[in-house]
Amino acid sequence: MRAVFIYFLASIGLLSKSFAEKIIVHTNSELKAAISKARPGDSILLTSGNWNDCSLTITCSGTADSPITICGDSKGRTSLTGNSQMQIGADYVKVSGLVFEKGYTKNGIPWVFKVGDRLANHCRVTNCMIDGFNPPDRMDDHYWISLYGKNNQIDHCSFYDKTNLGVLLAVILDDDRSRLNEHLITENYFGIRRALGSNAGEIIRVGVSQHCTFYSNTKIFNNVFDNCDGEGEVISIKSCGNHMRGNIFNNCQGALVLRHGNDNLVEGNAFLGNGKEGTGGVRIINEGNWVINNFFSRCVGTGFRTPLTIMNGVPNSPPNRYLPVRDAVIMNNTFYDCSAFHVGEGADTERSQAPRNVFFLNNLFVNQKGNELSETYCETDSIYYINNQLAGKLNNKETGFFTAGIGIKKIGSLDFPVSSFANTMQDLPAFITKKLAKWKKGELSENIGAGNLEYFAGLIKLSVKKGSTIPRQIAIETRSPIIKCPDAAAVYAALDSKFYERRIELTGNKYVFDRSIKVNGILSINGNGKQQTIATANALKTVFLLTAFSEIRMDRLQWNCQGISADHFMLADTAGAGMHYKVKLSNAVFQQFKGNSFFEASLHSYSDDIEFSNTRFSSNKCILLNMGAEKEDKGYYSTETMRIRNCQFIDHQGPVLIIYRGGNDESTMGPRIDLYTNRFSNCNSGQSLIQLSGVQYSLVANNSFLNCNPHGDILNYRDWVRARHYLKNNFYTGSGKVNTNKFLVSLQ
Repeated sequence: MRAVFIYFLASIGLLSKSFAEKIIVHTNSELKAAISKARPGDSILLTSGNWNDCSLTITCSGTADSPITICGDSKGRTSLTGNSQMQIGADYVKVSGLVFEKGYTKNGIPWVFKVGDRLANHCRVTNCMIDGFNPPDRMDDHYWISLYGKNNQIDHCSFYDKTNLGVLLAVILDDDRSRLNEHLITENYFGIRRALGSNAGEIIRVGVSQHCTFYSNTKIFNNVFDNCDGEGEVISIKSCGNHMRGNIFNNCQGALVLRHGNDNLVEGNAFLGNGKEGTGGVRIINEGNWVINNFFSRCVGTGFRTPLTIMNGVPNSPPNRYLPVRDAVIMNNTFYDCSAFHVGEGADTERSQAPRNVFFLNNLFVNQKGNELSETYCETDSIYYINNQLAGKLNNKETGFFTAGIGIKKIGSLDFPVSSFANTMQDLPAFITKKLAKWKKGELSENIGAGNLEYFAGLIKLSVKKGSTIPRQIAIETRSPIIKCPDAAAVYAALDSKFYERRIELTGNKYVFDRSIKVNGILSINGNGKQQTIATANALKTVFLLTAFSEIRMDRLQWNCQGISADHFMLADTAGAGMHYKVKLSNAVFQQFKGNSFFEASLHSYSDDIEFSNTRFSSNKCILLNMGAEKEDKGYYSTETMRIRNCQFIDHQGPVLIIYRGGNDESTMGPRIDLYTNRFSNCNSGQSLIQLSGVQYSLVANNSFLNCNPHGDILNYRDWVRARHYLKNNFYTGSGKVNTNKFLVSLQ
């Protein structure tokens, strides 16, 4: 009788599959109707083309044997554009072949694994893409993906160019329905996240600080993180029991950070810094976290971004600060040509509790440059180094290391050190031997060892296949011929050309502009080496308006700006869309501009780079460079780097530079300021001439100040967190004072 019943059930399953439908939809209304009637085993195909303002709300459930499939057309590109969103509140649904691009979700998140209070479980999103799906304001804070429920999978997807505030992929642990979730995030490509200029630029975050004691058990396997520079945390783990394995971090100015939570495992990953500034590895906080069998190559970050950072803790810490490190294991890792690792990083009057029971076992450190092996900022009576190997010219003060020869083999263009040193596992604490016993039973993956060339060769070789198979559409950046412009009308006509890069040569004597010049793409303006008069026909807010991803280059201009009636000469877009723009002025003269500011970064705008070189500013009356609009004291700032070199500032009235970054956030690298070999003469202001507030790195060197602000400050430093300032070889004659602080490294 039991056999008959089983046969009956099997027959029902076969019947359900045989009656499964393939539904082809062409419009949003057809898609909604198809979802409302879909049954287990059905598939819904969205035809190729542009699905504008598409609300893909999935509430139909399949079964383990007969999932519901919703997919794009494999014969073409199925693009969800405009105000589109995907919400999944169902079980056993597979979504594939969709591209979110050319728009943004106005009132929510592009992918949400819930609908109302109904969470997704056993659902899979594969071979999909989100490409630049951003709001115009970088401070519009939202994720791209909110992952709720249990046993969901995101695989073989690609994610490009998230520019606004907020984590790209957030695993949410609001209640028991999303904890112990066993989510799998695997074989994806996460790429090109530029520096955000604030906190909240992570790629993946698992949990939040108030959920740090809950187990998530999320698996992040075999993904590629490429040039993810948003902030100091590429992955931020804020929960327990998570497993990160087989991932490649390429050129990332940040680290995999075990920020909150216990019993997390970082295993068999490759951190490829390639000597890029700020490239890190793993940062450890909390208890029972293991970092084993990883390869760190040319990771040269410092501070919180070293290849391995073990933090100091806060006694009786609240969840959102720094619980002390306990029972950490760093084992079988290889560090090749990396900067020093840090123990007790962040030590200060608050973070005063040293790590305890930290074990370094069987690690290999190779460096040919004579670097320090480590930097320690705490007591080390509970830090244990056992059977670690050194090669090269590393300077080491710790015991538990021995020197032996290694071989160098190639993985593509990468050097990989190989050693035959033996593992030593004697007299270890019970918490280590217990976990190693589990390992031998197969509950952890195979011990690949620090020197396993074959494993990492395979990992790096296969990395090129990660992500979606859908090709990314990249606009061709065309370049115009040099367009000669004798007057303002010719300039406006040149701006209307189809080219991404417009190259203009000004051949006339006078230019009268009646509207602002909006800079899209790249705009190069070259002068003829002779003085030219620039004026406005009416009052303008700004002469030049910089938009997102734009770049303006000015060279060989000699501009008399006396006839300009404008608040600003150059302004980043006030709508918040002035993101990731660049400014380069060289070999130029600007004189007699009177307004609020020569250059101003609007609130929430952000520049990757501003460079002035070999340029003279004379007889101007304004704030020359105003980067002080971010007053929210949350760590926001307006430019990542600024370089002013070989410039002259003569008879200027007003501050030369105001830059402000408030608050005590420590997640970013900038702003970074370089003032080198400039001459300041007869410059006066009712406030400090140069104001560096919250700047993370500055070099002020070889400048001369003659009769500048004699009764006030030439230069004023203000800092709320640790910074690096270098002040040297400057000359002051008849000028005011420099207000310094404790972060000055070199003071003459």
